[in-house]
Amino acid sequence: MRPRHVLLVTFPAQGHINPSLQFAKRLVNMGIEVTFATSVYAQRLMEETAAAAAAARDLPKGLTFTPYPDGYDDGFTFRDDGKKYMRNIRSRASKILKDTVMAAAEQGRPVSCLIYTLLLPWVSKVAREIHIPSALLWIQSATAFNAYYYYFNGYGDQIKAESNDPTWKIQLPGIPILLSKHDIPSFMLPTSSERYSFALTSFNEQLEVLDVETKPKVLVNTFDSLEHDVLKSIDKYELIGVGPLLPSASWMMEEIAKGLLDSGRPFLWVKRANGKADEEKKEEDEKLSCMEELEKVGRLCHGALNLRF
Repeated sequence: MRPRHVLLVTFPAQGHINPSLQFAKRLVNMGIEVTFATSVYAQRLMEETAAAAAAARDLPKGLTFTPYPDGYDDGFTFRDDGKKYMRNIRSRASKILKDTVMAAAEQGRPVSCLIYTLLLPWVSKVAREIHIPSALLWIQSATAFNAYYYYFNGYGDQIKAESNDPTWKIQLPGIPILLSKHDIPSFMLPTSSERYSFALTSFNEQLEVLDVETKPKVLVNTFDSLEHDVLKSIDKYELIGVGPLLPSASWMMEEIAKGLLDSGRPFLWVKRANGKADEEKKEEDEKLSCMEELEKVGRLCHGALNLRF
């Protein structure tokens, strides 16, 4: 009897690929075959990364990769239109995913479930069209899922109208504590950049998709609760978190760095790896910590970890 076969589709962003890859490995360790799908560009970066060769040797048997087109084979930049990108990835990848499922069936490896990450709600529709069960892999916390749900179900107007008040707090159903503007996803705030408005639209569509499902399935990431001691220990540093969703223009980076250094507080800077050679920059202060993407849990996209507090 052949093992079950899952097609795992992830949005081509580092914060989506890493947890999805770890999830895929866990499925494989349970005897489930996994085909991991991400964009052409993201897969090329994984293959070109210096750590990819070493990581590939550690990949378990039963985990394979397949790319899908999104119209941005050279990568998506901050100058590109996010809404146009979301339309492209939907229209171009839908057919490829169907073809991937059909090809697997012809090879005697039928896909038994289609799992997808955030920002890809249309994948559920693809699964329904080819009569395959689907599940959302929610790579954020359960609290974040709760917050998005209630934002679109009765609390959005209050958040938009009152969250600019620095003393503002809100009680959402199912969450035992009051939340401030710093506790809820930044996409919900009126100060969020219009550039990322497509993300909030996608979250709304995702909830609508789950509503129409007869038996919706959401796989919720609760990993934070498994690392309570680690999270508690890092609190003593009072770190300011920076990135990775930041413009890469050098003048913007310099201004952000100056503001952080002037704050007098230690900070952790997460810098997105774009696959292109960057000019080397001297760190202006010992408190400045730049982190590309770390190879800590077997990730294919590898960088360097350099932390100083």
